[in-house]
Amino acid sequence: MLFVPAFTLVEAWMRSCAAEDAAVLQSTYDDVLDVFKALLEGIPVDEDWYAAEYPAVADAIARRAIESASAHFQRHGHFEGRQPFADGWRDLVRPVPFIETQAKLRVVPAKGRLQVRVERDVFIGLIKNVIKAVPVDEEWYRAAYPAVSNMIGNGLVPSAAHHYVEMGYFESKMPFDFVVDEGWYFSQYEHVRNGIARGAARSAKDHFFRIGYGDGCRPVPR
Repeated sequence: MLFVPAFTLVEAWMRSCAAEDAAVLQSTYDDVLDVFKALLEGIPVDEDWYAAEYPAVADAIARRAIESASAHFQRHGHFEGRQPFADGWRDLVRPVPFIETQAKLRVVPAKGRLQVRVERDVFIGLIKNVIKAVPVDEEWYRAAYPAVSNMIGNGLVPSAAHHYVEMGYFESKMPFDFVVDEGWYFSQYEHVRNGIARGAARSAKDHFFRIGYGDGCRPVPR
């Protein structure tokens, strides 16, 4: 199931690894990859095309070495230069190849580990290069965020997809209506149960949309 973590989580990570100059981020290479892996959860993968395009992956799936093409792309494929779908599939834009991302990361060995230094603004641009491949439900997005709909209607932005990549994601807006597993959501987050008991939200779905997503909650298990 597709899911994109709220920017509030990424932003907290960025604050934690700000160097002496807040405009520069410094972290381990593995931690940087983990941020991108989380974002890749929001990109759909054409399972049949991916298996046909990359026979070695199809073989790994057949041997049950990995669960699916989607899992392979998120954990390995993107970083190996693989694409999630054919050009033009579902009118979606492909993510920028990771080799272009890697070229903008200053990776150096330090204390037996690879370290990364990157300007904050550059890193924001690298995030945009990934989330541009996230499908945005134009109709739902405009209904969920009326101010954005007004901006589009007034010609200030061309589309919901454009707004999401340039602004919406960084405002912790959702690209489409995430499915919420109500039973799991209740069991996972005590503050949700307490909030609904106090009348802060009408349901798990309502809580997630208005509060939980921005707080870093997940709507379903991984």
